[in-house]
Amino acid sequence: MSARKKNRRKKTTRAVNTVAESTPVEQTPAEETPPFRTPPANPVFHLLEQSTELLNGYGLGRRENDLTGHLPHTPTADPNFRRRPLTTMLTQVDPDGVPFRERVFIDEGELTRTSVEELKCFITEAADRAGTAEHLSDIVVMLNPGSTITGSLRYTINQTVRDHSFDLDPGFGDAQVEAEVLQGVAPYGYDAFTFYALPSVKPVTIWISSDSDDGLIEALKQENEELPVPEQTEA
Repeated sequence: MSARKKNRRKKTTRAVNTVAESTPVEQTPAEETPPFRTPPANPVFHLLEQSTELLNGYGLGRRENDLTGHLPHTPTADPNFRRRPLTTMLTQVDPDGVPFRERVFIDEGELTRTSVEELKCFITEAADRAGTAEHLSDIVVMLNPGSTITGSLRYTINQTVRDHSFDLDPGFGDAQVEAEVLQGVAPYGYDAFTFYALPSVKPVTIWISSDSDDGLIEALKQENEELPVPEQTEA
């Protein structure tokens, strides 16, 4: 090999080394250490505070017109509180069976309203729990010719006329019209949401703002989700 080729190779090698040495080395950023958080002194009462804040944030605060003079028992004393804190707080009632929180309806008479009069009472009760009773008027029932269990009912809420058809089953009434009434008596700008509260499996309806996110609804669904039954292994 000639001296020129040797010199050229050496120059090339030196040039490569020079570029490598001058190339900046990318530094890996140091991971940020998360701030240390002191665990709550009492996790149960911390859960109570979080649940209270969440319910109040969705407008489900304590009733202002509670004239019974009774205070709810501490929710933390309920054995279901740890598993279902929101459900436990929503289903607390006074001695008359009225929930302590606003816009909550626990339907003890579900699937038992088999007459027109019972259906009319349901409208009044639902409006009272929704906070719209003072805006409810003109409840009218129109039966189909020759029938005592089919027809339509009409009422006015917040100056808006609601009209629902019904077909009462002699055994369990009409679940569809009851669901329509729960939405029909809702305050303006609110939606009705019904879930079945475990372990009693009672239907509970809450009315929350139509602009609300689904955070509370999803939390209630998780609290009242049936746990899978473990399979029994053969001996």
